[in-house]
Amino acid sequence: MSGKSPVNVANLESNIISMIDHFRNGGGRNYSNGSLTAAVMAHEDTVRFFNEIRKELLLKLKENRGDLIKIKDDQLNPRLIKRPVYNTWTDRFQGLTIALSDTWAYEVWITDYLLNDDNTCSGKMKIIIYDHFGLDDGDIGFTKPARYIDGFYHWFVLQRWEGFKKQYKPFVTVIEKKLPFKGRL
Repeated sequence: MSGKSPVNVANLESNIISMIDHFRNGGGRNYSNGSLTAAVMAHEDTVRFFNEIRKELLLKLKENRGDLIKIKDDQLNPRLIKRPVYNTWTDRFQGLTIALSDTWAYEVWITDYLLNDDNTCSGKMKIIIYDHFGLDDGDIGFTKPARYIDGFYHWFVLQRWEGFKKQYKPFVTVIEKKLPFKGRL
């Protein structure tokens, strides 16, 4: 997984069209898209994020002598692991910023784990990244440039005006990936 992989802009353009359609007709259900997931997985900030999670997990496994059961949710310090952000100039041009921008939350699940006699371990973790595809007051505030962009202003009104009977519902974008990890304890 390399942060230097080219992003298929046409696929992300198609993704944005799908996201707008989902906003119009999805009823607030979660959204996933293979092209978006591929672009996110190739992004250098995602690579950094995954590497930080691996490093923190292996550190906690080492501190607990490989006993996965002893690692509690609060031991993996989320303040040490900054969520990925997709808002560089390149991200804006390629379509990642409108699709995700600053991600909202993440989860990490260990799906496979093996502790070997030689004091090594390996396994897989499932990482789920969430983002909210909707606008709140802070996104459209008087000091934000988005306030002056018609598309954003209309997007904000569509999801709030009672005359639309809440037809246009914000939704959660979900990016999932299983990744291997291994290390010496």
